Amino acid sequence: MTCVRYGVELLVKQLLDESLTVASTALDILDEVCDDKMFLESLVSHSSLLLSPAGQLALSRLGDRGRLLVSRCVG
Repeated sequence: MTCVRYGVELLVKQLLDESLTVASTALDILDEVCDDKMFLESLVSHSSLLLSPAGQLALSRLGDRGRLLVSRCVG
């Protein structure tokens, strides 16, 4: 479980990367693995970073897919 949390934390931080390619790739991975309950719970535990002003700005750059990730966290 610790490895899952650490991996998800790193991917969430990569969403804030200036490179759209890096952020988009992190979003692709999070989107795929969060179908698993354990990964989704870990993502929810990091939702404060996603809901911060910097997180919201980063996710808005990713368009609808970024907004969908936030809705999965708060839903």
